[in-house]
Amino acid sequence: MVEPIRYSDLERKLGTYLECKDDLVVVKVPFPLRLSWEPTYISKVLVHPRIADGLVAALKNIMDYYGRTFIKKNNLDEFGGAYNPRKSRGSNRMSVHAWAMAVDYLPSMGGFHVPAITPEPVVRAFKAQGFLWGGDWGHPDGMHFTGVIE
Repeated sequence: MVEPIRYSDLERKLGTYLECKDDLVVVKVPFPLRLSWEPTYISKVLVHPRIADGLVAALKNIMDYYGRTFIKKNNLDEFGGAYNPRKSRGSNRMSVHAWAMAVDYLPSMGGFHVPAITPEPVVRAFKAQGFLWGGDWGHPDGMHFTGVIE
């Protein structure tokens, strides 16, 4: 279960994004994820320990709901990344991806600043684990599931 924290508390609670890099964990995901930027499948993801169990549980719930065959056939295996030490789009502040406190799942169904068509069972699976969904924001980011309150 993910316990969200405020962006303003990231450095105080987790250290700088550079300091927390050594704390990140590799988690095995319950079904292969296809990288959105290349035709490669992965079975492990690098994330912050605060979201690790929640990510695995959300993906397991998605797999249990849809099944592997349906997931692959309907592109519900598309993964846009997690750990990425970069600044937020259109901002000078570091992205929560720099702390590996967010994942981008199904980017083709919920891009930045466009209405999301992310399936409701997917959103429910992540929210049930405590993730916040970028599709709920005024400027939506429907692929973005995070453990950080902006």
